Amino acid sequence: PEIRGRQDEVVRDVLGAELLKRATGLRGSVRQAGAEGRLPLLELCLPAVRALDEDRADALRRVVGPLSRADGEVHVFDFALFHLLRRALPGGPDPASSARVGAGLSRRRPEAETLLSAVAWAGAPEEEGATQAFRAGASELGGSAASALRLQPMAGLDLERVDEALGRMETLPPPDRKRLLTALERTVRADRAVTVDELELLRAVAEALDVPMPPMAVTGGDTKPVDVPSPDG
Repeated sequence: PEIRGRQDEVVRDVLGAELLKRATGLRGSVRQAGAEGRLPLLELCLPAVRALDEDRADALRRVVGPLSRADGEVHVFDFALFHLLRRALPGGPDPASSARVGAGLSRRRPEAETLLSAVAWAGAPEEEGATQAFRAGASELGGSAASALRLQPMAGLDLERVDEALGRMETLPPPDRKRLLTALERTVRADRAVTVDELELLRAVAEALDVPMPPMAVTGGDTKPVDVPSPDG
């Protein structure tokens, strides 16, 4: 109740009492949808989000960060939400900026290790399973560089570090972006199960890379909170 009270205050201060009342009325339905329903519900909202005027878009930006941080934890869904809204909201990244091309995957080894490791650990709490998933994804990248990639320890993989790596990957040449997403998909599918965390993380990466998300569905697993600052600081 204390956390919810802080969240309600943020919504009321920025968006007004009427919108807070309407949002409160939807809480039960959203809760019933469960963890698996969060991402589909968000994606259903995106066309309306893209149609917002700039003032309303700015207000929504000012609300989402404090709501995500209200409980002192940032979940993988919060990370996905940030990246989806970042591109969907008016006044977001200039489409021309995503066309900028920088170094290829062969020169982005640390970033590739970070992203592959984050996805591997999202679906496998034990090191053996995470290692197998990581290897499956790394093999998709091909070449001698793939064999040199190493699974990073879970303790050092907060969402802030993942966000930094993802930001550098946004300037990959288009074929490398697609290859990276394919490698991450292979990482997810390595154990033939798809968790909520894996799907939400992969969706965030696909949005940031501006690469179509492969069709996937949750087949099991729970979400895990990560106690770090949100990607927007």
